[in-house]
Amino acid sequence: MSILDHTLARYHIIMPNNKIVKPFYLLLFGFVFAAIVYSEPNSCSRGKQIMWFYPSETLDSRTATGFSSQVLSDLKISMEQIGYCLIPYLKTDTIPDSAQVNENPVLYLFLTETRPNRAPVSEVKEPELVVVITTLKDANKGSLLLSSLRPLISISFATEDIENIRVIFEKKIIENLRTQFICNLTIRSDPAGVTVTSLNGLSDVTPLEWVVPVGKLNIQCKRDNYMPYKKDISLDRPGMYNYFLQLKKKQFYNSIFFLPALGMGLAAGVSYGFERYYYYEKYEKLTDPNDEHSFETFFNTAKTCETVAATCLSLCVSMICLSFWF
Repeated sequence: MSILDHTLARYHIIMPNNKIVKPFYLLLFGFVFAAIVYSEPNSCSRGKQIMWFYPSETLDSRTATGFSSQVLSDLKISMEQIGYCLIPYLKTDTIPDSAQVNENPVLYLFLTETRPNRAPVSEVKEPELVVVITTLKDANKGSLLLSSLRPLISISFATEDIENIRVIFEKKIIENLRTQFICNLTIRSDPAGVTVTSLNGLSDVTPLEWVVPVGKLNIQCKRDNYMPYKKDISLDRPGMYNYFLQLKKKQFYNSIFFLPALGMGLAAGVSYGFERYYYYEKYEKLTDPNDEHSFETFFNTAKTCETVAATCLSLCVSMICLSFWF
């Protein structure tokens, strides 16, 4: 029995025997099955900035089996609370080559050797766990210049005490991220009750308080009867940020109906001008009573222009009225 047949039997799905219909159901089931099997297990909730979790290849072999996986699992929830979505990163991953993605931060974990108390080189060195924050762009270069990066945390340990060290290590990572890479953003507005949304998915109503990572935040503000407002907020360093937004009351000339109303008014004026000062005048100047064709042509054209002018004027007035409400 094939995998598909086994799956169908497991879920008691009966396929029709019709030779034409069955391929359609197979194709439909294939799409659903693929969506379930290949759905992204590490999807981020909206409003969280992606941070890639990148342990060195030798980390587990030099600490404990499953050490990096355990650290990732333990950090995920705490990272969500401070605005980050932690996703494991492998060199073989196919990630879109865009400026926005390439600037995503990377939490890189590795081991180094230290000489405790400046002991001679000949003495046995103890390992040290180190975490640095870099970018995906730099991580993809092939080799990180670790000497140029300031460690987020470094902690020496004895191999037999690795489990206790892991707990301390995780707490220190979160603590240092909070103090070095997290901003508390407060936004107030006049009037209050403005809906503020960011491009990364955050949404709330003023007054509001957000815990967000260091970086740039693009926000859009909306409130009924007020003009929409956009702002780019630069969060260069960790700390407290306070912003006050002053929204402008929407006027009738800000309405989407105002410019069309002007267009209709202009069309009404042009049509009236042609009717009154061109075709009607030509009609009145006709003197040959036998030239019925010219009489009829100029008169009918003048009446058409009059109808167009009246219609455009009516639409203009209607749109101006609507512009006070919409």
